[in-house]
Amino acid sequence: MGNSDYKYDIFISYSRIDKEIADKICLALQKQGISFFIDRKGIGGGKEFPEILASAILESQIVLFLASKNSYTSKFTNKEITFAFNEKPSGTLLPYVIDNSKLPSSLRFTFADINIRTLEEHPIDTILMEDLCQLLGREYRSDEMIRQEKENAEKSFRDKLESEYQQKLKEKEEEYRRKVIEALKGSSNDQSYKTEHTEPQFSNNKPLSDNRKKTLNRAKKEKKNDSFNTFCSAIAIISPFIMLVCGIAYGIETKSFWNGLEIFLVPSWVLFFLFMGKACSKTTKEMVAWIGVSLLGVVVSAGIYSYSYTCSIFWSVVIGLAIFILGAYLFFKYI
Repeated sequence: MGNSDYKYDIFISYSRIDKEIADKICLALQKQGISFFIDRKGIGGGKEFPEILASAILESQIVLFLASKNSYTSKFTNKEITFAFNEKPSGTLLPYVIDNSKLPSSLRFTFADINIRTLEEHPIDTILMEDLCQLLGREYRSDEMIRQEKENAEKSFRDKLESEYQQKLKEKEEEYRRKVIEALKGSSNDQSYKTEHTEPQFSNNKPLSDNRKKTLNRAKKEKKNDSFNTFCSAIAIISPFIMLVCGIAYGIETKSFWNGLEIFLVPSWVLFFLFMGKACSKTTKEMVAWIGVSLLGVVVSAGIYSYSYTCSIFWSVVIGLAIFILGAYLFFKYI
């Protein structure tokens, strides 16, 4: 009969008075991965007690008898040993003496051809387990091997958790990237971007979400701002040329170079400064600052002109050159 035909590897026959040693043996068997049957609290239920024990003995590959002065006088232990000796194959009944007692004559006759093991000469965790593993055809696992197996199992479990975590993290990143790409594609292909007055489209008779509406309105507003900024930039570039023509015409008419230069410098660069400010400003405060500086140039120029005509020409030239330099810097930086 092969090992696979048995329900248990070991049947432990013992006296409940020796429970402490029996528990140590059970713990050692568990470390080796050996299955066993032991009656810890008594067997109750519908079946008769002897029938359950007899069935467990027949379904176990080895019967381990914990021999002691307590088990010698136990009624059930003696019946278990007798039944196992009569019904089990030779060599499957293993006595293990756990105290200094001497086997009764009846048991010495029963175990006459069997190597009797003792707790003193065959410690539970080492020699006894090695013998049982050999009889069962198993590999004995030392404490170091068990510790290493436990560490390997824990490492394998941690690696598995880390791998699963990294995989889920990667999936979430891919999902987030896909949603961003879909959102960007949806924004670039939306019909509401093609014309300023196109109404938001509806799909399957379902209204657009609030976030979608906000995106469309923001895109329309940005488109208007871009168009107005382009217009302001064009005015800022064209205005100096217009004022240059006006300055030349006025200078020829009045036969005064300085009059023509004043007409060209002050108004043209005020306009340039004003419109360039609108084109380059990103916030309302920036635009107000631009306009304020432009108007300050006009006021200063007008005040100087009303006080002294000669000074007006000089300071108009100075202010115009200053505005020209600043405007040129802003032009090349922002446009």
